[in-house]
Parts: sequence; C-alpha cells; structure tokens
Amino acid sequence: MLASIRGLGFSQEELLAGGLMSQGQRGVYDRFRGRLVWPIRDLAGAVIGFGARKLYDDDDGPKYLNSPETPLFHKGGTLYNLHNARKAAHDKGRVIAVEGYVDVISISAVGFNHVVAPLGTALTEGQLAELWKLADEPYLCFDGDNAGRRAAARAAERALPLLRA
Repeated sequence: MLASIRGLGFSQEELLAGGLMSQGQRGVYDRFRGRLVWPIRDLAGAVIGFGARKLYDDDDGPKYLNSPETPLFHKGGTLYNLHNARKAAHDKGRVIAVEGYVDVISISAVGFNHVVAPLGTALTEGQLAELWKLADEPYLCFDGDNAGRRAAARAAERALPLLRA
C-alpha cells in the first residue's frame, strides 16, 4: 500500500503526519505492514484515516490497528461506515452498531446497509450521540465473548447519563 501512495507524490513527512508511516528505532516503516487495510471515511465520504487487520495470527502487534489521531481523524468521534449507513438508517428508522470493520463489511454484504462500528471496542459518548442522530433506538450487536460483553456494559454505562425523556 505504501508504495502505491508514495507513487502519488506524497513526501515522507506527509506520510508520517498522516499516520501511514511510523518512526521506530530502526528508522521509518510502513505502519500497516502485513495487514489488510481499508479506508475510514468521514460523514461526507472523504478518507480521514485507515483501519487494518493482521493477515497472520502471530504475536507481533495488535490484531486491529487504526491510524493515529491526526487533525482530520479522531477515533472516538468517528463511526466506521457512517457515510454509507446514514441514508439507510434514516429510511429504515434504525441503526445497528457492531464491534468492528469486518462485522460491518460482512453484515452489509447481506443487505443490512444501516450498520456502523466504533473504531475500537468501546462506544464513546460522541459515537452514541451520532447513533441517536440516526435513530431513536440504536441497536448494539456486539460479540458474545468476554470482550463483547464488556463493550456492551461500557456502552450502557456511557449511554445512561445521556438519556432524556
């Protein structure tokens, strides 16, 4: 991926600032090496960051990785697939929040276009507010494993103070 982006004329400094490259002890390297990468878009559909999943289950680094925080990308204020799900959620009157990118891609592929995901395991207050803009009663559909149950409990704890009559 990095070679393709460098071919577009971006400087090393721009790639570092955008989070596509990182500075390590041995120099500059591709932040998303060995990963499947997809774009994270804002509400208008502009690419503001990237998300990636490891291709191999080894012990080298986290399974999922996002772009770092930049002036354009704020992980806690963004929902993956919001630009696509907004109209479908409005038309259906409901939105489904799932755990991750791969869940969104899989569920969308079978016709559920009103699905989004937080960029990590826990929904933030800002992401909850975005969900409530899409539907009066958002559905949270997290995995049944321990991490999914913890994410659901944290979402409920964060949602309670935001509830209004």
